[in-house]
Amino acid sequence: MATYEVELTGRARKQYKALDPAVRTRVRSALTQLAHDPTPSQVKALVGYGDLLRVRVGDWRVLYRIEHDLARVVVVDIGHRGNVYRRR
Repeated sequence: MATYEVELTGRARKQYKALDPAVRTRVRSALTQLAHDPTPSQVKALVGYGDLLRVRVGDWRVLYRIEHDLARVVVVDIGHRGNVYRRR
């Protein structure tokens, strides 16, 4: 399987930088894993959010979509499980 490029939107980049260093390390590891396998076994499709998928990182969630034709994973949101699903 080809390696996917992982791209963070401006919003996701800001959320990533605001994370606690220990959480940031775990999220970075999850993003690296998504580059090698964008649909791991623990991934869930989000109902009512279009083509968004989510992966759990402890109490944190990474919301993303896959652009297969460009071999790219676009991370749109990173947040705590209690508020990441709220509509923007």
